Amino acid sequence: MNDIDFKQYELMVILPPDMNDQDLQKHLKELRNLLQEHLGKILHEDLAGMRDLAYRIRKHDRGFYGVFHFQHDPSQIPELEKTIRIETPVIRHLLMAVSRHYFFKTLAEYENEAEASRLAEEQTRKDAKRPPVRRTEKPEKPEAPLKSEKVPVKEEEPSE
Repeated sequence: MNDIDFKQYELMVILPPDMNDQDLQKHLKELRNLLQEHLGKILHEDLAGMRDLAYRIRKHDRGFYGVFHFQHDPSQIPELEKTIRIETPVIRHLLMAVSRHYFFKTLAEYENEAEASRLAEEQTRKDAKRPPVRRTEKPEKPEAPLKSEKVPVKEEEPSE
């Protein structure tokens, strides 16, 4: 192999919602091929499917989300991004470098964590609204320390 120092990247793309399955698969395959050019390697892929957009993009309210975690030659990244912007039907993308120690999570994993966090927060709120627990029995009083009693000492009679 050669001496290229490959770095890790993550690419998030949004494809238009009006594509049929065949076109969608074709464009996803083109994206995979672009990422694998120049010895690039896809490490993880998460196709999150059709989702609502936070705001309108190019007259679309929905889009098909895909996230790719991959290794690539850093010198080729500007060309890769230009190709994605010009030659693919992607309506929005975000390409960023990530650390070698980056841990890839799918959207489903993020959603599960968010749901667990929401449920824990809801339980905390419910617990805060509960009245304090009242004891039905009075707690026992600790025993008072014993007072030292003076015991009369018997005086012995002198023996003769």
